[in-house]
Amino acid sequence: MLYSLIILAIRVMGLTGSGKSSFINKAAGKTVVEVVEDLRSQTRAVQSVRCLHPDGCRNIVLVDTPGFDDTNLSDVQILRIIAHWLKDTYRNNVKLTGLLYLHRISDVRFAGTPLRNLAVFKDLCGDGNLKNIVLVTTMWDEVKDQAVGSQREDELLSDFWKDMIRQGSRSYRFEGTRDSAWEIINRLELEGARQTRIQLQIQVEMVDRGLELHETTAAKTLLRFLIQLAGEFKKAWSKLRNKARRSISPREPSGDLRRHTFLSRSSTIRSTSSMASSSRSTFSSAGLSRVSSRDSTPPPSPAGSICSVNGHRDTLVAAIKVLRVAHQAADIGHIPMLRGVIGTVLHIAQQIEVSNPPPTVLRRS
Repeated sequence: MLYSLIILAIRVMGLTGSGKSSFINKAAGKTVVEVVEDLRSQTRAVQSVRCLHPDGCRNIVLVDTPGFDDTNLSDVQILRIIAHWLKDTYRNNVKLTGLLYLHRISDVRFAGTPLRNLAVFKDLCGDGNLKNIVLVTTMWDEVKDQAVGSQREDELLSDFWKDMIRQGSRSYRFEGTRDSAWEIINRLELEGARQTRIQLQIQVEMVDRGLELHETTAAKTLLRFLIQLAGEFKKAWSKLRNKARRSISPREPSGDLRRHTFLSRSSTIRSTSSMASSSRSTFSSAGLSRVSSRDSTPPPSPAGSICSVNGHRDTLVAAIKVLRVAHQAADIGHIPMLRGVIGTVLHIAQQIEVSNPPPTVLRRS
């Protein structure tokens, strides 16, 4: 007799390119989810894939979800997609059997986005469901020195995943084969799955308690990280802005140096006026038409222009990063008016960036 089990087979929150789609394809024994070779996101919506268990007696549904650090969607949009899917399935009395959280062992450091993913993932699940999570390391074939990979794995187990493992989560390596995929899935104790279905914390919050997404624990955690990230980007932006200002407006000379500069400028003006009179007489004697002062203004120095543009462009790019994070924070914080204002400013900044591409530097052959 066949019966269906719902498994959130990959990590709900995670980086693009962690091997989620590849894992599902290996378990299915065929390509059911498209996989790209670079770090562009391929999964933009929740996808369910039904697979027959190797024992031939059970159907397993693996659910592929988009991950954080997406190339097309913001972290807030990703959380909203996953949260609403979980909300709808919970309302339809479809509960989960377990969750797999995939992490690239090829990543050198576990910080920034991976750390944010893990924190939001834990609050989305709730402490009571950590025993139903399998932590999976992937991309072992991309680690040339297996000793280095093992060292990173030990760091995950003893530090970043320590609390989850203490509360019942387990960790396994995905070796990139079908047998390895099913060995990991079977760790979710499928035999008793018909009786033990889990209720994620975000499902209870949004359905049973009637909370909006921005009121959930996971959303508040994401907002906290976004505010922290915005602060870091703002500091970087301020440094670039001040650097650009210094390059455009040099410090004012003082004392005798200022007087010397004034006298030099006066001498230069008199010399320039004399040269201009001489030039006008030369043009008249040659029969050339008089050129207006507007047309005769010399063009700016190419080198100076490039430096100025570069300085402003770096500042602009940094400002756009700040605006993007602030826009997400206003979105997840449920402040529509602020989100609209920031969105408008962000759009203008992006248009300026597009209309002013970085200068092309010609190299001597």
